[in-house]
Amino acid sequence: MPGRSHGRRRSVADLDAAVTVPGPSAGPAATDLRNRIAAIWSQAAVAHERARDLRQQMEHVQAETVALTQAIRKACSDRHAMAARPGQTPRPAYAEMAARLQTMPVIEQAKGIVMAQSRCGEAEAFAILRRVSQQTNVPVRDLAAQIVAKVTG
Repeated sequence: MPGRSHGRRRSVADLDAAVTVPGPSAGPAATDLRNRIAAIWSQAAVAHERARDLRQQMEHVQAETVALTQAIRKACSDRHAMAARPGQTPRPAYAEMAARLQTMPVIEQAKGIVMAQSRCGEAEAFAILRRVSQQTNVPVRDLAAQIVAKVTG
């Protein structure tokens, strides 16, 4: 069938051949048409370059995503392996994060108490806790535990 491509993609040359532009004797209308076609081809070239750049950026992001996923899986498997061996001490970063996770609720409770008593915002309440901690040379987590214990009785 003459009008079908039979599953084959049309090339730029095929499309070029399909466009019939009148010769120079046709006048200003032909020149205008040639200029519009040239502008469209120029826009298509810019769009093609942009699409190529975006494809490269997408491939880069996909590679980073795969690397991060692998790192997360490794960290999770390392954590599970450490939990399976109770005799060994965990890695320092994991131990630090576990300690912070345990002390964070107490600090948040102490901030809430300070906010209620001082009628201040969250940032200001933490600044008060930090300042008192520095003045008394007591860690914030210990100071927070003392405040919560005193209020709860």
